[in-house]
Amino acid sequence: AQREAPPAKVRVGSAVLPSFADIAQEAMPSVVSITSTDIVKGGQGRRQMNPYSGEGDPFEFFFGPPGNQRHGQQPDDEEHKQVQGGTGFIISEDGYVVTNNHVIDGADKIEVRINNKEKYTAKLIGRDTATDLALLKVDVKQRLTPLPLGDSEKLRVGEWVMAIGDPLAFDKTVTVGVV
Repeated sequence: AQREAPPAKVRVGSAVLPSFADIAQEAMPSVVSITSTDIVKGGQGRRQMNPYSGEGDPFEFFFGPPGNQRHGQQPDDEEHKQVQGGTGFIISEDGYVVTNNHVIDGADKIEVRINNKEKYTAKLIGRDTATDLALLKVDVKQRLTPLPLGDSEKLRVGEWVMAIGDPLAFDKTVTVGVV
């Protein structure tokens, strides 16, 4: 039988910090994948990126709008789907989810995938373009695991931060940095 290694701990002075793996494992059930679908007609679609404001689709800025490649051209009057993905996190046991506004901007249909398994159609509750936040609601029968929110007023320069994502169901991704 193989023994599991004990969780890694980091000693800083007299304080002991938990391992990043432990923190990620605890937070991951609250991180969701979001897919937004927009039905567009011909040349319409989500805005192309404006490099000066940072708004829009960076892929379109560098590679042009989808469908303009040799094999993928569509007539201007034909409808097609544009799919965009992102990530979000559960903030309440009854199905409220926070994501970025740009992930769902212009979407005709929003789906939330929880634990890379269950997929739910989400309802847009509210959005704020200034902070790039959106609030979604999914109707679930089971209780979900919300991610506890911290107090950004207490965050100090030099503290560790962790970002966990689940874009387009690529499983969970984790990165860390310092404020």
